[in-house]
Amino acid sequence: MQENEHATLKINNTPVRLKLDSGAETNILSILTHHHFLKVIPKRQRNNKLKPSTAKLTAFGGHNIPVLGKCYLRCQYKNVTQILEFHVVESGRSLLGCTNCKSMKLVSFHNVNQLNNEASSPGTAKSELTGLTTEQIFEKYAPCFEGIGRISEPYHIKIDDSVTSVVHPPRKLPATLRDRVQAELFDMESKGIIKAVNEPTAWVNSMVVNEKRSGRLRICIDPRDLNKAIRREHYQLPTQQEITSRLTGAKFFSKLDATSGFWQMPLDDESSYLTTFNTPFGRYRFTVVPFGMVFAQEVFHKTVHEKFNDIPGCETDIDDILIWGRIIDEHDLRLEQVLNRVQEINMTLSQEKCQFRQTEVTYLGERLTQEGVKPDGAKLKTIRDYVKPTNKQDVQRLLGMVNFIAMFALKVSDVTAPLRELIKKNVAFHWLDTHDRAFEELKR
Repeated sequence: MQENEHATLKINNTPVRLKLDSGAETNILSILTHHHFLKVIPKRQRNNKLKPSTAKLTAFGGHNIPVLGKCYLRCQYKNVTQILEFHVVESGRSLLGCTNCKSMKLVSFHNVNQLNNEASSPGTAKSELTGLTTEQIFEKYAPCFEGIGRISEPYHIKIDDSVTSVVHPPRKLPATLRDRVQAELFDMESKGIIKAVNEPTAWVNSMVVNEKRSGRLRICIDPRDLNKAIRREHYQLPTQQEITSRLTGAKFFSKLDATSGFWQMPLDDESSYLTTFNTPFGRYRFTVVPFGMVFAQEVFHKTVHEKFNDIPGCETDIDDILIWGRIIDEHDLRLEQVLNRVQEINMTLSQEKCQFRQTEVTYLGERLTQEGVKPDGAKLKTIRDYVKPTNKQDVQRLLGMVNFIAMFALKVSDVTAPLRELIKKNVAFHWLDTHDRAFEELKR
């Protein structure tokens, strides 16, 4: 049974298409479908009232699904007829859970077990990755982990011509960084990431130098003025809830990270000259999308999403790719498909950041586990260790961190109410006992 398989049953003699979900423990009916049944049932047989239900339904993402009540309906599939219990919810798909998928003989006992067991059964489709270690996967797909790929045709930056172009002079560079910056520029030029510019250009941006954890320098531009002139595509990025809602029954995970993500999207010549930047060693332009561009995240995500959205069990968020499966063979088949696609589109991945066949990974700031979604332990520790705020900015930072994991805490908005009062514009910052109690309760 595939994750999106459906079947048409006769429910009270009305054909209804239901999703078959081996990861669900009960049957779900939307209130709209329930109302539809009331219309087609003769009045003398109707029972408009739903029976009370004490069931607590939880989605994979960890959020509760409110239950309006339950009802019992006569269901028929081929020569099997049974009275089944359905829990009625406000919105969402109507589905048949694991137990009744088997009892109605919609799937065989063997097939359902095959989906739910962590170990694979004889006859399951095998991946070429089966039995390979992480090191052997790296070796098999070695080209995917070398250099910086090119995943698209050259991108054209659209400019609002009514915005006046700006030329920035070079910023001063500390003497201790000069040699290292020059070496990094030379390395980037040798890799084709930047090119020297000798002719006049309408736009000249400032150079920004950041030191990464590895100790290497990252050369960027400060495109604040240029960003004001760029016409964006405004492509919608997915939310955490959108992604986690699709992970029903997930048991195994792999996470891939694109090497220097944005640099894998080339620019056409006209757009490249817009990224010209000043250095003490002359002017350069990026031949790829530089970090800091206002459109970079949405355009890169759109490109990656379009390359992988036809592969089941594959989720994308900018330069992070998540692969999941309910059993190890299903996971490995999907991972193989993704890695083959990575090779086909000339994408490259960071070997240091890739994780294969995990039972738990951090993705979009949350922990995905075999039991569902949990808060990231690092975020919890940061909040628990947070020093008592001394100004509005400290409170804003704290509340910003809390927002990321608020879904995991009961009545968190009630607890933070006194702290939120402190950051209002017309309220002076005075830390009182009330705020102390709220702060300690929040950390607890």
